[in-house]
Amino acid sequence: MAKTTNGKLTHRPGKGYIRDIGYKLNAQGNPSSPRFLLGHDKQAAMLANARLESLWAIIKRQNDEMNQQHWDGPPSKPHWDKLTLSIAHAIRKGKASITVPPAPPENTTGPHDDDSYATWIHSLRQTYGAVIEFIPEDIEAMKRGQENHRHFAEHRARQARNNAAIAQTPIPDTGVDQSLYQAIEAYAEYAKQQG
Repeated sequence: MAKTTNGKLTHRPGKGYIRDIGYKLNAQGNPSSPRFLLGHDKQAAMLANARLESLWAIIKRQNDEMNQQHWDGPPSKPHWDKLTLSIAHAIRKGKASITVPPAPPENTTGPHDDDSYATWIHSLRQTYGAVIEFIPEDIEAMKRGQENHRHFAEHRARQARNNAAIAQTPIPDTGVDQSLYQAIEAYAEYAKQQG
């Protein structure tokens, strides 16, 4: 017999605390609800449940933002993907962090060089960092990627300063009614008279 302990968190004797949240797409593209087994410790299960709810809220927010950007078709429904399910399973196990390999698993998107690796970890932290920490597996690749981004940012900052200086360059009064050739002739005439 199921006993509800915290909203949608249920306890089943022999199985422990269970949470069904969100949807994933099966092989046929139909939605199904994943089940997360959160263990037998009530406090740990409640913490994992709160983190899963936060992660699902992020997924729903991302989906809403994508629907606003791509308004030309029917709106998509939020669902778990490989990445977010892997985060959810780490949370389910009570992990505080995930180690990110430098190359993505086959058939997934992700980094293929140092710059992309640093960008990928930064993006994961920006998006999901409120629920779990992302640790680079290859620290040296991460450092190289960060250094490349630092150089790129410095280059862009120099370009921005140069563009700002160009934008501030004064423009002379266009009230002059003679050409450069006419001005030179007038100056030559003036020089003759003075000299």
